[in-house]
Amino acid sequence: MSAPDTNIDKQQKRHYGPLWGFAAVLVAVGIGIFVVPAATEEISEDAGTISVTDPVEASE
Repeated sequence: MSAPDTNIDKQQKRHYGPLWGFAAVLVAVGIGIFVVPAATEEISEDAGTISVTDPVEASE
């Protein structure tokens, strides 16, 4: 069953906010997909690798 009084213009105005929010989330996720891997790759190259089996020497 459908609603007896449907005002399309009013419903359109009510949906602008959620639709813009959804679009903003999609853009943020899209940017994050490219930025996060690039940032972590850059950090891992500079930091080098540390193995768990390497002995740690205490500096006194």
